[in-house]
Amino acid sequence: MAFLKHLVSTAFLLTCTMVMLEASPGEEIFGKLYLSKSLSPIIYSTFAALNALAIASLLYSMKRATKKVQGPSVVLVRPTHWSQRWLQHDATLMVFQTIETTIHVLQAYRLSLYCVDIAVASAYALVISAGCLGIPWLFFSTRFFVKTTLVLFLNSFVSFVLAVGISQVQFLMPIAMTMYSDKRHEYSLSWMTRNLPLLRFLFPSSAVELGANTVLFASSWINLRRLVNHVRLRRPLYVRSPRLRSLRRSLSDSFEAITDVRKSLEFRHSRAKRGFFLLQMVLGLALLGNVVYTHAMRVACPLDCILETAPWFETTCSCRYLRLNCIALQTQTITSALVSPDIWGPHVFVLHIVQCPLTHGVDVSLLTPFRDLTGLVLEVSNLSEWRFNGSMWPPSLLSLKIWYANLTTLPDVVYTLPPNLQVLELQGNRLAHIPSDVLPHWQSLSSLSLSDAALTFLPDAMAQLTALERLDVSSNRLGALPRAWISTLPRLTHLEMANNNISVLGSDLITARPHLMLDLSNNPIASVPATAFTAVQRRRLLLDGSPFCLSEKAVIGCAPVCAESCSNFSWQDNVCQRGCNKPTCCRGDGGDCAHLFP
Repeated sequence: MAFLKHLVSTAFLLTCTMVMLEASPGEEIFGKLYLSKSLSPIIYSTFAALNALAIASLLYSMKRATKKVQGPSVVLVRPTHWSQRWLQHDATLMVFQTIETTIHVLQAYRLSLYCVDIAVASAYALVISAGCLGIPWLFFSTRFFVKTTLVLFLNSFVSFVLAVGISQVQFLMPIAMTMYSDKRHEYSLSWMTRNLPLLRFLFPSSAVELGANTVLFASSWINLRRLVNHVRLRRPLYVRSPRLRSLRRSLSDSFEAITDVRKSLEFRHSRAKRGFFLLQMVLGLALLGNVVYTHAMRVACPLDCILETAPWFETTCSCRYLRLNCIALQTQTITSALVSPDIWGPHVFVLHIVQCPLTHGVDVSLLTPFRDLTGLVLEVSNLSEWRFNGSMWPPSLLSLKIWYANLTTLPDVVYTLPPNLQVLELQGNRLAHIPSDVLPHWQSLSSLSLSDAALTFLPDAMAQLTALERLDVSSNRLGALPRAWISTLPRLTHLEMANNNISVLGSDLITARPHLMLDLSNNPIASVPATAFTAVQRRRLLLDGSPFCLSEKAVIGCAPVCAESCSNFSWQDNVCQRGCNKPTCCRGDGGDCAHLFP
């Protein structure tokens, strides 16, 4: 069991380290990763190395124990060295458990704010509650096995489940799979609401949180090592019957102690031990009561709330992903009463306004009460202008998306964006061109979408957007690749130019940027330089639907498209694309447009 725990902990910590090191600058800001390229990965990798060394130590002990005998024998070892006695002293164990429990409770509270899977957040709290209500009783036992081995085992188990088990299975795996497989999951508003807060929960966003995580990892490792050192593998050359009987008697006494703990309890102990016991009982009962209240009496949010959480001590709705469809609500405007925090709570993370006649946009002052607001989406509106009225954007806002409005020029608000805005999407408008004077205001962006905007050219001043990691200018009227400035964007990893009028693909861009994901689907490209064949085969260069892929010269890596206006990279990318919203051939963009038909 110790081997398995150390193995899982090593995998978890190494994965966390890789996620931090591989995170792009934009992902660091979205996840609020603290020192993700320096101190944090050093600490995480250090604990990974400690767990790996513990695995090596266990394997070495098992190898020595199995020499010349059929199997190792397990014995309980009473501490002899002063350091061992100190680590297993009642006072030390109580201090360690109090510190661990305090941090676990704080983590559980944070999780109740972040996790939209309320059952998972409740399970996390229940594990802490079980530890608080169960383990302190064992400190009153008069049996050596109960006060040492059993306490160490349960402490180790609780620390492992909370610090590694739940976090790895429920939180880390979906995030890691998205980072290393299909990043289009990040475009989903539901994925963003569900996983981005968990990224902030898993990884430290401040020195205090890094210190708390360090204590949790250290306590998990120390508890497990104390248990392993206490229950030691011994290597006898030949087992004589008296010793075998003695070993059997020792193990029998240990298991008898487990089944007969109640009789060994002695409550005439120090005030400190009784105080520790009382504190743990209060915490355990409080956590248990909160879980019962959450599932039995908490008021659920209205149906327009897609995802919600259940923060402690809050009795009203706590919506995280709020989608307001004006057609379904039978309203013509977004008022303060409709988006009141009294209805939805102050923790709205994503506000998605759909099919609302917002000719002049949204009053930014309505967003001020939502201190956690990270994403604002206006989808399918008749927005034609949006003037800046002096109200400040919420400082937490990182993503602004205006999809399929009536914009013919850029609205005033995009000249006064929040200082840390990372994502700006203006797809489905008739902008025709992008004025160069707006680009200095967009230098913080890591992702920019100007797809389906009737653009005929891109200004050379786009070279100022050096923080860009993704640029989407699909479904426009562009006639050539922007070779003049595209190579000056050092962080660019995704360039989407499908459904344009590009007919020539040179080899210089592919050679200069071999890791660039370039989507040129449904462009009139008839020939491709031989140096680009490998990129096509690896699906780093998408030419689906082009004359090249439809000809006999097509290489492995070409794929059919559902429509001439729909790229495979855009189809079912968790965003409703007008060119893919064809019920017959593209199945309504693979279901991405279903929310438009309530």
